[in-house]
Amino acid sequence: MIAYWFLPAALIPASALKLPIMFWAVQILGHNLQKIPKYTPSVLEEERQEVESGSAARNNFLCLLRRLSDEEKRSQGGFSLFDEEISGYLFVFSTAGFETTANTVGFAVLMLAAYPKYQA
Repeated sequence: MIAYWFLPAALIPASALKLPIMFWAVQILGHNLQKIPKYTPSVLEEERQEVESGSAARNNFLCLLRRLSDEEKRSQGGFSLFDEEISGYLFVFSTAGFETTANTVGFAVLMLAAYPKYQA
């Protein structure tokens, strides 16, 4: 389902997706697409604050992107990710991760139904 809506989300402006003539699910997609740019900077800032406060180091994709971006900005190197790019990566990987997980769970349920002896 997520993959089905990925292309419209990527190619059609959110303002067009929210038009009243659109199907209700498309309108919800448009509203959510406008929320993402407001949400991801707060996630990045929260990640930076946790690192600055000395919390336990995390090993996740967001932490890696943020760390690489901050190191390159400090070293004045040629490559640095902007927060908008990291936000885009978060959107893509969240979508891809959700789709993969949903397919895996669906396959597991199908296999458990086909082989009841493994359900215990």
